[in-house]
Amino acid sequence: MIVKIRKRALQSIIEAAKNAFPKEFMAYLSGKNNVIEELVIVPSIYTRSSAIAYEYYLPNLSGMNIIGTVHSHPSDSFFPSGQDKQMFARFGGIHLIISFPFNEKSIAAFSAEGKRIHLEVVE
Repeated sequence: MIVKIRKRALQSIIEAAKNAFPKEFMAYLSGKNNVIEELVIVPSIYTRSSAIAYEYYLPNLSGMNIIGTVHSHPSDSFFPSGQDKQMFARFGGIHLIISFPFNEKSIAAFSAEGKRIHLEVVE
């Protein structure tokens, strides 16, 4: 599977991760046809080792299609933890992890099963 992400959505992820550092950041991904269009940020709790977003705050807007999640790792590893994989299995099919130093080279995409998938940046 190949997942695409709009450049503006990737820039939003990078900025959100930098702003939350040294804590984790978490948001939902909206898009269609395996193309990530935008972030959906809901009230969350951010700590140095986890980020918890409250699903019941997701807006019920027509046309919004939540396809997965994104969160940051304050460390230099974007590989999912066991806790990350449990979250992946619960919500959506595309999951992104961005790690320090929070740039285009420090982000990775994973399936709901926690397997790495190709991520392509598009305009």
